[in-house]
Amino acid sequence: MLNVKKLLSKLLVKADVPHQLNATTVKPSSIGWGPTYKTVPEMADYNMIGVRFQICSTKDNYIDQLLIFYRQIGNWIQSITWNDGSTYVRGRVSVKWDTNQVGVDLINGDINNAFCRISQVVGLSHK
Repeated sequence: MLNVKKLLSKLLVKADVPHQLNATTVKPSSIGWGPTYKTVPEMADYNMIGVRFQICSTKDNYIDQLLIFYRQIGNWIQSITWNDGSTYVRGRVSVKWDTNQVGVDLINGDINNAFCRISQVVGLSHK
């Protein structure tokens, strides 16, 4: 016999409602290809996450993008470029699924004036 209460509780547990996993801001510690990582242990429970990434050079008009990462693709890197006609800033976001880490690095730009950071990690799809 079908136990409706048990079925509903299973559906609610597995419902893929976006859930904020981490809201600690991470900025690159230097310019170059070496990411600054933060560990998000809850990533282990998800097959898909969103990483909120922000970049610019003046802190006035910045790009605010939600980047999507899928576990099935594996460790992955996405980059975003910001240019106001005279200033070129390039940042990257990387995800290491095997260690539950999200990283950010500033490839081009001035570390003191560029605005490049990860501000949130959101779980989108459970395992």
